[in-house]
Amino acid sequence: MSRTAAKLQLLAALFAGMLLSGALIWDATGAAFSASTASPASNWAAGTVAISDDDGGAALFSATNVQPGDTGSKCILVTYTGNATASVRLHVQSLTGTLGPYVNVVLEQGAGGSSASCASFVPDTTAPAATMSALAAARPNWAAGFGSWSPTAAGQTKAYRISWSLAADNNAANKTAGLTLRWEAQA
Repeated sequence: MSRTAAKLQLLAALFAGMLLSGALIWDATGAAFSASTASPASNWAAGTVAISDDDGGAALFSATNVQPGDTGSKCILVTYTGNATASVRLHVQSLTGTLGPYVNVVLEQGAGGSSASCASFVPDTTAPAATMSALAAARPNWAAGFGSWSPTAAGQTKAYRISWSLAADNNAANKTAGLTLRWEAQA
């Protein structure tokens, strides 16, 4: 290698070294200036879906020695206590015994009634009469439930009247039934 070529190589290496050093210094000094922005913490809180009723934990009916043609009705007031818009429906939670095919039931949704009295009840929706057995088969869950109430805020109420009658059928003799109704709210 000639002396001139060696000098050119040395100058090129020095020049490359100076460029590399300048880049390192530039990067180190560039970090002295910076800026950023951020939004405040975002927060979420889920709404609540809750309902209660005014039956005081007592069964709606406790009828004994029922005879063909006997009837009865009771009201219950359901109160929405949640804060999310929901749909409330009435369905059969359970049916026990063998009297179900002989007891006809009518479900009504409306206003004015309570567990204390149905005297001021005014229906706005009525389900067709059905035996307890047919009712349990047709309305086994919320999706198939009865009613069209959609409360939007806590404190809203809806009254329900449940009426029953025993069919004049000798096959009903000596049978019993237990019907558990459930009001369910879903958002």
